[in-house]
Amino acid sequence: MSLLFWRKTRDLRDGEVEHTSAIEVNENNALPVSIYYFPDSSEEAEGVDNNHPLPIRVSDAGALADILQNPVRFATRAQVVCAAAGDYAAGDVMSNSVTDGAGVATYIGNLAREPGGVAVVQTIKAFCSEDAVLASLKLYFFRDMPAAADTEMDDNIAFDAAKTAKGRNNLLGDGILLNALADLGTAVSASSTTSILDPIRCATGSTGAWMVVTTSVAEANETANMTLDFEFYTL
Repeated sequence: MSLLFWRKTRDLRDGEVEHTSAIEVNENNALPVSIYYFPDSSEEAEGVDNNHPLPIRVSDAGALADILQNPVRFATRAQVVCAAAGDYAAGDVMSNSVTDGAGVATYIGNLAREPGGVAVVQTIKAFCSEDAVLASLKLYFFRDMPAAADTEMDDNIAFDAAKTAKGRNNLLGDGILLNALADLGTAVSASSTTSILDPIRCATGSTGAWMVVTTSVAEANETANMTLDFEFYTL
């Protein structure tokens, strides 16, 4: 096994002890390291010390400062237009089409700060264009766009756990249950669900995920083409 030694190669500063021979590097004698950098437009390196600190690009520091000072950020807003062809039973999908196989998931972009990253959902605000709809909505997320053969996405049809099991490698958990919508006046009901802290793992190259909306309770006050809008805030 090779042993590592070091020797001082510069003038001593005040308070330093002179060593005349090589010193073995061990738990008592750490290896001294000097850091040098090339200033912009210079071909000469400068040593880093108290008088010449290592420069940090403002853009890099600014990005880090933004994350530290603003950990919760507004990510995106998305809308689902419901076909609403009949009363919803508890667990039914709320989507754009009642035609078999024609319902689709909604892409929610900009959740993660970088492609392929993990987004931690902190708050979801929900809005409905029908003030009489006071249901609690449950949202399911998928890394990649789910196929009709693997996930039930048709309006007014039960979100089929057995069918979803075929695409379980794509499903991101057991869903996020939102607080019940509250009537806020003509043509608007809304809810705000905070402190969710549910991580969503985005696909490679993507900052978002695919969402399927369901209602956790029966709902008979829907109207055709009513809208569900969602705002996402993430860490």
